[in-house]
Amino acid sequence: METGITWVIAVGAVAYALGLGAVILAVVRKARVQVRPALIGVRGGLTIAAFTIVLVAAGIGLGFALEALGVPFPATLAILPVAVGLAFGGPRLMGHLRKLMMSRPLAGAR
Repeated sequence: METGITWVIAVGAVAYALGLGAVILAVVRKARVQVRPALIGVRGGLTIAAFTIVLVAAGIGLGFALEALGVPFPATLAILPVAVGLAFGGPRLMGHLRKLMMSRPLAGAR
């Protein structure tokens, strides 16, 4: 988007949409995920919300700061620490949520 080159934007958007769709299909087919609000509880929901808000705020704040400084491609550069946060924080978040769910009475003896 920041390049302003139409064909780059079009190819990038199509590639992103196809890639995201393929990943979602693969995960849904393999994992057979079932959402059970009784297991995750309010604490789990708040944990997910806080994780999301921190990453969004970091990305937006850094992007605006880089733009104000006149750095080229500020949004592209601002997303890098967000990607690192997802890559390293995501598994930690899932581990925390797993412990939280297993500690609830509905989780059983697993």
